[in-house]
This record gives sequence, C-alpha cells and structure tokens, in this order.
Amino acid sequence: MPYSFRQLDAFAGYQSGMPSPGYYQQLWEAGPQAAAQGLLRSVAERLRARRIPVSTADLIAARGLTQGLALMRGHAHETRVDVLDGLAGALISDDLDRPLPWTGRGTLSAGTHPVVVEMVAACAGESEGQLHPDTPLPPLVHDVAEQLARLGLADPAPEGPFTIDLTDAAGLTRSQVLHRLRVLGIPGFTRVFGPADGSDPVFTERWEPGRAGGREAALIEAGAYGARLDEAASVVLGQRARASGTEAGALAGLLFDAVLCGVGPLCDELLEALAAQVGQVPELGPLGEVLTAALGLWRHDRVFGVARGRLLGSVVAGAADRVFWLAEGLHGGTGVDFARLRALAAARDALLHAPELLSVTREAAAEAAARIGRDPRAPADLRGAAVGLRWALGVPDDPATAVQALASRAADTLGDWLAGLFALAREEVTAGATGDGEPLIDVLDGIVSALAEDDFLTGLPALRQAFAFFPPRERERIAQRLLQRRGKHGSARSLLRTTADPLLLARARALEENVARLLDRHGLGAAR
Repeated sequence: MPYSFRQLDAFAGYQSGMPSPGYYQQLWEAGPQAAAQGLLRSVAERLRARRIPVSTADLIAARGLTQGLALMRGHAHETRVDVLDGLAGALISDDLDRPLPWTGRGTLSAGTHPVVVEMVAACAGESEGQLHPDTPLPPLVHDVAEQLARLGLADPAPEGPFTIDLTDAAGLTRSQVLHRLRVLGIPGFTRVFGPADGSDPVFTERWEPGRAGGREAALIEAGAYGARLDEAASVVLGQRARASGTEAGALAGLLFDAVLCGVGPLCDELLEALAAQVGQVPELGPLGEVLTAALGLWRHDRVFGVARGRLLGSVVAGAADRVFWLAEGLHGGTGVDFARLRALAAARDALLHAPELLSVTREAAAEAAARIGRDPRAPADLRGAAVGLRWALGVPDDPATAVQALASRAADTLGDWLAGLFALAREEVTAGATGDGEPLIDVLDGIVSALAEDDFLTGLPALRQAFAFFPPRERERIAQRLLQRRGKHGSARSLLRTTADPLLLARARALEENVARLLDRHGLGAAR
C-alpha cells in the first residue's frame, strides 16, 4: 500500500491503526533487544538533529531506567513502554500537564512537550509502502506524472528552491500545475513567495521542493475528483465554494486560488457561484476583501488572463452593490473599523474605474453616501467616509460644514470621523478647499486648536490614528502649512520627529497642570 508508517500510526489519528508501527516492524524483523536499542538510538538522533540537548549521560540514565522498569514490571525483555518511560524520566525535567500519550490512544494534543513529540515520531518510523507496478491506478496519477515530467518537476525534482517567471508562458504553466497540486493537497512543493492578491505587482514565484512521501497515496485519493489535474482542482474549488457559504474571507481566497490554478472554462461555473454568493455576505468588512481582490484582477491582471472577464466583472458588480446596501443599514459602534473603510474605498474604486459593471450609478452612490453622512446612528468613521466618498466622486459638497457640526456635537468622535474622511478622500483633503476658498487643512487646524484641553487629550489617540492615513511626505506638507499659518519659520520635518511618544508628552503636560491647580488651591503655587 502506498502509505507511510506515520499515516498508519494511531497517534496520527488513524483509528484503525496500531501505535508506533515503526517500532513493531523492527520488533518483528530483529527481535525485542534490537528494537529497544534502535528506538533509543532513533530518539537521540531526532532530538540532536533538532538541537535539543541530549548528552551521553542522559542516554546512560535512560538506559538504566529502562532496564530497571522492565525488571520491576516483570518483563523478560525491554518493551516499547519501558523504553519510552525510561527516556521520559531521563530527558524531561519539566512538569507535564497531561498524561504521556502512550498511556492511552488518540492523537497528540496541542502543547505536547517537544521531547515527547519526537519520541512518538521515532516510534512511528519513516518507511513508506509502494504499490506493485502492475496495480491499476486512477487516470489522475498518470496525468500528474506526465505533466510533472514534461515540466521538469518529476524525479529527479529540483534540488533547491526555484523561481518561476509568471510573465513567461512556460513559467505560467508550471505555476498553474503546482497550484493545482497545492489545492488538491498533494505534497512535494511549497510556495514561499509570490503575488498575494490580484493587485499585487509581483510577477515571480518562488517554490521549494519537499519530501514527496505520500504523493502517490494523495493522488490516488484525489482521483475521486476527476481524471485530469485541472478537472480535479476545479471540483475541489467548487466544493470549497459551497462549504464557505457567505464567509467573505474564504470567498476572497477562493477567488484568487481559482485564478492561480487557471482552470479555464471549468472555472466559469465557480465564478458564477461566487457572483451569487457575494450578494448574500452579511458583513461589510470581509465583503471588501472580495471586492478588492476581484476588482484588482479585473483591472490590472496581465499575467493570468482574467482581466476584463465577464464573470469576474459580475463578482465585482455583486460585491459593490452589496457594499452600499450594507453600509446604509449599519448603525452603532465606536472606534474606527479599518475593514469597512477598505470596503468603502474598494466600492469607490469600482465606481471610478469600472462604472460599466455596476447597477448603482455615481449619482445613486452619492445619494446613499449623503444619507449615511446625515444619519446620527451611523458610526462616526462611516459618516466621515460617506463625506469623503461624495468628494471623491466629484459631487459638490462642503466637508467643512460637516466637520464643524461634528466638532460642536461630539469632539471625542472627531478623530474617528476624520479617519473615514481621509481613508476615502486623502488627496482631495490635502488639495481641497471649502466653499469660501479656505484650505480644508486650515479649517481642521482651527477646530483642533479650539478644543478644550481635556477634549483634546481625549481625542488625541483617534486624531493621531486618522492622520496616519497620510504618507510621510504628505504629513510634512501639512506640517509646513501649519507653520505658515502661524507665521513661523522652521523645519516641518522636525515636527514629525519628537524625542518621545506624543501621548506620553500629553499625559506629562496634563499631570503638570493637575499639580499646578492643586498647589494653587492650597496657596502654594508660584506666580505664573
């Protein structure tokens, strides 16, 4: 059978298996004395290979404990449990919070002592069975063998990591085959570098060959999905789509996996299912991940051949429509939710760069944003994002009016509101002006400067978080504008580099003010 001892080990979860098959194979072939000595040697080699200290004195102690336990238990020869208990007594000095695994059955639990893990692995052995050459195999096994041989990935496989150029047709084909094997769970190759999503400007992948043990068994099992590699990968992706339901994070990963696998016409049904499922996603933030991935591929893909695809466009359309529907019904909550801001930003990009795909128009989106911005029950960051969306869409609106109204009502939410505004209209803020021609930065400076001391300290963390949306160069330009507004000269960059945490400085100033007021109350204060 093409299975390894480790797969058949009861400690690995195979309920019909025997524990420690490697040990019992050696017991069968060489007898109890050789099996006990071989197990002791194997454990020592595995621990030393993983840089876990095992001295000669430790092994002498383990050997002595093993022999003593065998005599005490009345065993004619040292058994597996005698050897394992002796090793555990000699090598483990820590307190164990669970019984040793060989005292029962079942898989190893999380947090098992590393020495125990290596002891169990040593008992399992490294042997792997092979089918007789005349045994009939599923067509998938032959298809994969032929493709790997043709692409130079079969035995002998590449000895070390190798790089694939995705802009080359041959390289793209190799990548698709490897990703199909990955989706099917076939061991042998691991991707360590490559594009993370459809908008990632990375055109190379780096793969590492690994142990091919268990590949034949995995391929035989995967043969139930189809006779060809592309067909089997498509079926597995379809099952994942049905299992994910409306879980947006899983749908986003599934979408990009389908593109990486390049399953061609077989992917059409999958994309149709995704387009239907995104219309039922219940959460705004995760939905933004799907929209970002789909829109990035639809707009920018020049590698995988899916740019401007009809079915991919339907995923974009369904996700964008759902974003506006969910955003308008969102109420309550405090703080900044970056996931939902990214979802609004993705919907903005869809309106600006793919309006022909969407059923919602710019005008309809601007009206929805206006309703969100006026809704007092909507989160502050979402209201700010709604104002920023209208501005990004070119709809005449004066955000200064909204800022002034918000500041007069709840200064502690000003930073959250600004975070939403900056997330959707950062460039418009730095270059924009109010209806009277006053730069918006000046308006914001006036509002912040007018805050009471306590209100400023309360809102300072949120304000810092909001201005973190600006890259360093833009923050320097804002600082330069603030210096000019105050008629001062100096380096704007120095304002961005304090000698301590600004929050710590603010707390120190507040402490000094409290101390000064206390001294004044008792007539001990100095003239100020």
